[in-house]
Amino acid sequence: MRAVASATISSRTLATVTAVKVRAGDRIAAGDVLVQLDDRDLLAQQRRTEQATVAVQRAHAAALADRDAAAAALGLARAANDRIITLVARESATTQERDEALAALRGAESHAAAADARIAQLAAEVSASQQAATASEVAASFAVIRAPFAGIVVERLIDPGDLVSPGVPLLRLDGTDAFRLEVSVDDARVRSISLDSRVEVWIDDAPQATEGRVSEIARSTGTGAHAFLVKIDLPRASTGESRWRSGMFGRARFAAAPARGLAMPREALVQQGQLATAWVVVDGRARRRVIALGEATGGDALAVAAGLVEGDQVVVSPPPRLRDGDAVGVAGAR
Repeated sequence: MRAVASATISSRTLATVTAVKVRAGDRIAAGDVLVQLDDRDLLAQQRRTEQATVAVQRAHAAALADRDAAAAALGLARAANDRIITLVARESATTQERDEALAALRGAESHAAAADARIAQLAAEVSASQQAATASEVAASFAVIRAPFAGIVVERLIDPGDLVSPGVPLLRLDGTDAFRLEVSVDDARVRSISLDSRVEVWIDDAPQATEGRVSEIARSTGTGAHAFLVKIDLPRASTGESRWRSGMFGRARFAAAPARGLAMPREALVQQGQLATAWVVVDGRARRRVIALGEATGGDALAVAAGLVEGDQVVVSPPPRLRDGDAVGVAGAR
């Protein structure tokens, strides 16, 4: 069983751990401070970017004022040039005066163009510096690590004085209000399971079953090539914290059509290390059979996947001295 809300809290910056506020097993609320990192370098970088932003903003304001002065000078140069052209036409001004007025106009135009280019450059620098200031502010916030949700600290992986880098795990957290049971189901049975269907679930030694809901059916990543992972959401705790914990063992009962299978009494099993055998009565004599057990059925019966066929008679509680070929009788037979 797993908590629906589960997270590994990792470092997002290179820094030294100055304080760890929690231990494994502590309950936490959303927003609680969990870890404090050394933020001196981060704050210094933030101040540098803020000062650089202020400097480039002032330069941009000065460039705007310079452009206004350049625009005024350009207007004056155009008016003077127009006036000289009129005077030259009336032969009241010399060609030298006309050339000087035209040169003054070209200089004013160049000054205005340079002022516009400078403003565009500084505007880009202002935007870049503001973004850098935002980035440094965000980086400085990485020094204080808070709980993303209410829950419990499952594992603490660092101590004060440790040097951590981006991606290094610091803590593992589990939520405590919602849990999910994950069950491996073979492909023959998974066809009878549908999303959002209701399932009876038993958790550890709970006195009674609870009802879960199938939230996901996925191909299992385990060794079973034909297995599926069925995820069952359990009801949320009405008081905000469930009595369950991640790692608890649970069972689920899926509603499906009954399936036929072979079973034998539990007392007929002869276990020799990893080898499971049973004694079968054939023509009045005991014969040893190697069997493969199926899934547990509960009670006094054992499911048999291979080694026996329907109708076989097995020896219940065989004596240790029983040998292959020994004559045996059937209880109750005459």
